[in-house]
Amino acid sequence: MTLNDYQGEYVTGGTVLYDGQVPKRVTIIAKDHDAGYALGKAEEWLEPGETAMPVGPDGVLCYQLGELTPHQTLAQVKAWIDGKAYRPIEWDEPVRKPGDVSTKTGPWGKRA
Repeated sequence: MTLNDYQGEYVTGGTVLYDGQVPKRVTIIAKDHDAGYALGKAEEWLEPGETAMPVGPDGVLCYQLGELTPHQTLAQVKAWIDGKAYRPIEWDEPVRKPGDVSTKTGPWGKRA
């Protein structure tokens, strides 16, 4: 798997109790590009002068799986997710630092 895949690279996840009872997983992935910008460019939806978000200090952007909102650091994406209505989230330890190559396995059974 490469960073520009649709799924990106697994970084970490967490568990939240949906409706206070049902455990739901939240996954954070890293990509080497601004996926929302790339989609907007491909579909010709960009506003004049709109630019891609630059990658963060680790050379990637972090996302909540299934979202197109980019964040430059793991801390930023965690804070953004924690700020949503379904918190609190019990975060796992990251399997790797965003942008690092790893041989560990992510939730899809592929290299994390």
